[in-house]
Amino acid sequence: FAILHFIGITINPICIITEYMSNGSLFNKLHDTNPEASLSSTKRTIIALGIAYGLNYMHKKVPPLLHCDVKSLNVLLDSEDFPKLCDFGLSHYAAEKIELKPGGIGTLIWMAPEVIKGFEYTEKSDVYSYGVILWELLTGKVPFENMNNTLIMDEVAYNNRRLEIQRHDCPHELRSLMARCWAADPKNRPTFDQ
Repeated sequence: FAILHFIGITINPICIITEYMSNGSLFNKLHDTNPEASLSSTKRTIIALGIAYGLNYMHKKVPPLLHCDVKSLNVLLDSEDFPKLCDFGLSHYAAEKIELKPGGIGTLIWMAPEVIKGFEYTEKSDVYSYGVILWELLTGKVPFENMNNTLIMDEVAYNNRRLEIQRHDCPHELRSLMARCWAADPKNRPTFDQ
């Protein structure tokens, strides 16, 4: 199951206690310079599927629960590199309408264009962010690493810029899935069921 297990809290000091995930975040694993720490293509596929299962579980709740900060830093890996979603501090139910300001909620390099613009956050906003994680799993790079925040906001939200996918590095099906996850119109993005 791809959701981090909550164990308890302490009051003094205030701490949240969860299950231990010995391999840290997916972000750190992908950017570890130690060649022994690299993930095989099979493990990357399992991680992508595990994240999708976790988000599908959240979105199928009644009412649907939105993560609102899907990123590789919020995916933890156990000793076998199986993923678990964590950090639900921004999560809310889809039925709860929260007012967004331009710049949205979440972390910019994984943020959907409609969220950057301050429009409604939906399940499809989580799907966009998932597409960015797929790109990270494919390339091992940091999204938009050579761009400042203002440029990212302008390019993604207003100029429909997306991360580059090299044809020779990526199977057609994966390239197609990422492109669908990044559709400008959220209604054209797939669900996690799909």
